[in-house]
Amino acid sequence: MPYSKADRYPHFIQTEVTRLTQYFESLWWESSSDFPQFPLGYSKGDHDRNNRALVDTIRGVESALKKQAGALNFGQERVRTDILELGSSFAKKTLAFDERHINLILDRGFVEVVQSFARQARELVPNISDEDIYQASRNVLTMNFMQLLLRKKVQLTPSIFAYSLLYPLTDNYLDDPSIFVEEKQSYGIRFRQRLMGKSEKPGKPQENPIWECIALIEDEYSRKSNPLIYAGLLGIHDSQQRSLALLHHNSAPYEVDVLGLTFEKGGAAVLAGDYLVAGDLNPKEREFMFAYGAFTQLMDDLEDTREDLQDGVLTLFSQVAGHWALDSITNRLFHFGRRVFQPVQDFRGKDVQTLQEMIWKCIDPLLIDFASRNPEYYSNGYLKKLENHFPFGYRGLAKSRKQLEKKQFNAMDLIKAFTKTQ
Repeated sequence: MPYSKADRYPHFIQTEVTRLTQYFESLWWESSSDFPQFPLGYSKGDHDRNNRALVDTIRGVESALKKQAGALNFGQERVRTDILELGSSFAKKTLAFDERHINLILDRGFVEVVQSFARQARELVPNISDEDIYQASRNVLTMNFMQLLLRKKVQLTPSIFAYSLLYPLTDNYLDDPSIFVEEKQSYGIRFRQRLMGKSEKPGKPQENPIWECIALIEDEYSRKSNPLIYAGLLGIHDSQQRSLALLHHNSAPYEVDVLGLTFEKGGAAVLAGDYLVAGDLNPKEREFMFAYGAFTQLMDDLEDTREDLQDGVLTLFSQVAGHWALDSITNRLFHFGRRVFQPVQDFRGKDVQTLQEMIWKCIDPLLIDFASRNPEYYSNGYLKKLENHFPFGYRGLAKSRKQLEKKQFNAMDLIKAFTKTQ
């Protein structure tokens, strides 16, 4: 069936998402399930030193936050500087960062962007939760990362702000198991019409900020001149709607295409965001951005294995957990990630090499940490092998995490510290 001019760009995005989903599904199954080789190993002495550095850094940050509580503006800035210095020192001691890596974070505007985003988010959605700001800030940083790769200035544009806030605002709604699927489908129809530029009104008050985010994007990018941007937004929306199948609590294996839906949802999300960064993407850029989104979706699913299993959310990990050990599928995730991030070296720009080094220094520890939080789903000895390549000892890290939870101290406290005004 021929496509009209109005349909052409949405069809192009849909075709690309389908093609890339199939391609990276194949790449996933081609990835080894053997235990990966790691560039670094850590002894018990290393674990003890790094765990002490973590405890000292937490104490330093807590002390700084207490000082900030009664400080005037100049004093607050001094506290923020102290916290950044503590974080820089910690990264050097435990993650083998050097000055180049620290300077890339501090000199390219990442901190200022997160500060600005949090302030604007609270203005647009006064009742927004700390968790939503934290989740959306991660979206912002992802798009900043893409700005660097695409040789753009790291900054918070209206569209980056709006897009980063859209997801979680829509994601959390669609992922909430307490909301009936029919209600989500009704919202999905209204929202799709709005994404297409129709004058569809929000159905409920909580949908108002979602509609406002779309308006911010329209103010920056006209629909006529930037059809791929809006096709990308439609692409992620359609992927989200299809991913509702992952909420089927009692689906048998192979009844739902969990891998395909996971890749489509994560890949389409990052792809749509990067059209807002660049306006257009060449084939290699589209491929990498999609792969990045697919991989980070898998990372999130690994981290949330226990919660997804309890809530009946289907992921690669929740489907397996409790039936078989997660050893092999976690190994495959490590190998898949190495293949996903290899093309970073093909991007041009003075910061690319430093950025690639930072990726390798962060991804492996994050994956090992996520796995270690779900020990009951792994075989005896597997996590111990991973611990030998992790900067921290599990026991010391768990103790620090428990103390932080008891004090109700988390990453949001840092974001608040950097966005607080007198």
